Amino acid sequence: MPGRLAIDFGTSNTVVALWSETQQMGIPFHIPDYGSFYQHNHEKISVIPSQIHYASDRRRWLGNQVEQQNLTKS
Repeated sequence: MPGRLAIDFGTSNTVVALWSETQQMGIPFHIPDYGSFYQHNHEKISVIPSQIHYASDRRRWLGNQVEQQNLTKS
């Protein structure tokens, strides 16, 4: 699948977008396990919290998984 992918690594949130040749603009891409939707004006944008948690058993939790597992304070 040819195309362009853009990733904006923010301090608090990360946004992934795919380039639409038809619309000539980036379209936010939702990754269900890691992101959640944020309402901005009349548009829903998928954001991924810029968080990674490394567990002692070598598992890694990314983005929204960190918050769902209540790992932000550990």
